[in-house]
Amino acid sequence: MQRRQFIAGCSAALVAASIEPPQLWTTGSPDALQSMTRARFDGLIGSDFRLYADSRFVGRVRLEAIDDGPRAAGLEQFTLRWRGNNSERLPEGIYTLKTSEAPSLELALEPTHSTEYRSTFNLLS
Repeated sequence: MQRRQFIAGCSAALVAASIEPPQLWTTGSPDALQSMTRARFDGLIGSDFRLYADSRFVGRVRLEAIDDGPRAAGLEQFTLRWRGNNSERLPEGIYTLKTSEAPSLELALEPTHSTEYRSTFNLLS
C-alpha cells in the first residue's frame, strides 16, 4: 500500500467517524451501520443517485463498481467508484445520495478524475 492510499483511507475513516451514525445510512433502523457492508452496495451497482449538498440538488452520479481492499481478519475494506453525469467537477465533501432503489445515505465523495469519485470504507466486522 502506498503512503498516499493509506492517508486517503485514514482520512475517509476519520470523516466517517465524525458523522453521527444515524446520518450515515438513513433507514430508521438501529442496525443502520451494520447494513453498510459491501454486500449492501452490490445490488446497487449501475444505479443512479441524486446528489444533494445542504439540501440543494447538485448533480447525479452512478455507482460504477466496487473494489475490494486488502483482506484482514475482522475488517471489511472496499471502495465504491462513482461516475458523475455532468461536466462540472464536484468538490470533495459529504453529500446526501438518494435513489428509488435504497434509503437515502450520506457519504463522503472524493474526486479521482474529471467526473469520477470514490467512497472508501474500512469496517470492523
